[in-house]
Amino acid sequence: MPKNVNRSAAIHLGAQLAFLLTLAVAVPVYASQFGRDGFSGNPDTNAGAVCSVCHAPGSAEAPFVIINGPAQVDAGTTESYTVTLVRGPAVSGGVNVSVQEGVGALASADARLQLVEGELAHTEPQPFGSSGLLTFRFLWTAPNYDADVVLYAAGNSTNGNLDLIGDGVGTATFDVSVVNGFEEPPPPPPPTVPSAISLEALASGLFLPVALTNAGDARLFAVEQEGRVRVISPGGQVLAQPFLDIADRVKLGGSEEGMLGLAFHPDYATNGY
Repeated sequence: MPKNVNRSAAIHLGAQLAFLLTLAVAVPVYASQFGRDGFSGNPDTNAGAVCSVCHAPGSAEAPFVIINGPAQVDAGTTESYTVTLVRGPAVSGGVNVSVQEGVGALASADARLQLVEGELAHTEPQPFGSSGLLTFRFLWTAPNYDADVVLYAAGNSTNGNLDLIGDGVGTATFDVSVVNGFEEPPPPPPPTVPSAISLEALASGLFLPVALTNAGDARLFAVEQEGRVRVISPGGQVLAQPFLDIADRVKLGGSEEGMLGLAFHPDYATNGY
């Protein structure tokens, strides 16, 4: 356990910065609200990540995600498409829609969707109908050249609690052929140079880790959002005894509530702050 711990949310001890535990108790912000780009299952963005990056499905039933619209379009034309979510918890839901390599242009067809960095995301969770269906409509303008394009969509079917836990997530793709092109397609991008950087697992067994820091020695300290600080040994083992456990005093009901960080005083080895 730490030698000296001040348990307030923000601590200033004169000119010294004490061991800081930030407890976010403000109005929670949810990923379900206002949407985010990059989570449609498109391999061009976030390595194909989907809504489960924020939504935790658990044992929730995954919804069926269906994209409907014309499978062959003329170059330069704008067509209407729909994404329909079927079942899952089916209280409210949202989507993320993108296009392979960003070809053409997406646009929202109504206030349910918005454009975020070239992709479409829900503006806020939308209610499912009594039939267990939820439909979003969007527009796609084809490029001016012939191409075979893939539309990507990921949808979350939520239990309505807005805590991102217990939500079902599903994905779909839709192939579109663009014909009657009147421009030459752009040249292919240069081949990707393999990176010398690789990833290696450091430790496992952490629950909702949100921050990682050190105290000037060989140990690492991982902050778990529910209110614990865990110690990772130099060999990558997560010690059973937490460095700090205040889970009984930390509120964790939404995506940005909970304990979100910590800092050690530069002279922690001598003053324990």
